[in-house]
Amino acid sequence: MIAAWRRLGTGARIAVVLGAAVLAVNIALAAVDAVVGKEPSGPTSSSYATAPEGTAAWAGLLADNGHPVRRLRQALHEADLDPGATLVIADPARLAPSEIDAAEAFVRRGGRLIATGRASLPAATRLIDELRWRPSGPERARALVPVPEVAGVSEVTTAGAGAFTDAGASLPILAGTNSDDVLGVVATAGDGRVVALADTSPLHNRRLADADNAALALAVVGPPGRPVMFAEAAHGYGDDGGQTLPITLPARAPGALIAAAVAAAVWMWSKGRRFGPPEDRQRPLPPPRRAYVDALATTAALAGRPDEAVAPLRQRAAARLDAGAGTLLTAEERDLLQRPVKSDQELLEVGRIVAHLERGTTSTREG
Repeated sequence: MIAAWRRLGTGARIAVVLGAAVLAVNIALAAVDAVVGKEPSGPTSSSYATAPEGTAAWAGLLADNGHPVRRLRQALHEADLDPGATLVIADPARLAPSEIDAAEAFVRRGGRLIATGRASLPAATRLIDELRWRPSGPERARALVPVPEVAGVSEVTTAGAGAFTDAGASLPILAGTNSDDVLGVVATAGDGRVVALADTSPLHNRRLADADNAALALAVVGPPGRPVMFAEAAHGYGDDGGQTLPITLPARAPGALIAAAVAAAVWMWSKGRRFGPPEDRQRPLPPPRRAYVDALATTAALAGRPDEAVAPLRQRAAARLDAGAGTLLTAEERDLLQRPVKSDQELLEVGRIVAHLERGTTSTREG
């Protein structure tokens, strides 16, 4: 591992370090998220959503008060809708005709439906004739009649995002000071019951603690212990619990992507040829001859037959002497080149003599 690191160029090392830093930062931030929690997020009116306009707090409130809470991740016509439970359809992003049919059949068999917001009207109007909605409503509404759906409720607060101008074949149960500002209605259909709220905001996380909003959140679903099912496929959640609708990246994702792009660019730069011509001007030269001769002498010495191995060295020395290099040698060195070599040490000495002849120095004794 260390050897591989040392073989990397400077640019490659920078790229590796930057990539590791990006990974480490994201792991650290994920760990912080796990400890202190993530930023509020999620689709509007979803029971999974912890954002201000989500209903996760409503689902938690119900669970804390004895209502079994179930989140439906499949389309309503594919789900097992128990008529002994309450079904919540709150601001659905989509609602297919087959799902509206399933919700109607569920209510008529004895189920309770809570339909909130403009997008849930197709399901509500299937069960309540002549129900009319408008995109503005009261910011405060009071309970009108003593029915179970508003038990313990005196006044609720809203975002003023909707009202019913015509209750049709239903009973108004919540309204503003103006009789045309109806916030909630209730009706019987078959063996079941449907509650429609023109505006979901009283049940949102940001307003659940205001006025009597929490009391309304408990009362509309039915008696204590009644199971409550939230239609989450309508908010883009599939059977695996993941959203199928577009998901926004975390706030830190752009920075991480930029850092990763910089690391990739540095790595590519380190791999490319920088500055100068596209090819080397000169071919690389072989090692110096002295190094070659020393290596040859060392190899020969290791072979164990020094006198046989010295023949090539004597040939090279003879060629240099014929060229006039004889004055560079001492009498002792000349004698060593001519007599038989008896030891590895003498063989190495012959190699050094030849190396000095190649370099043109005067004597091996001079260093």
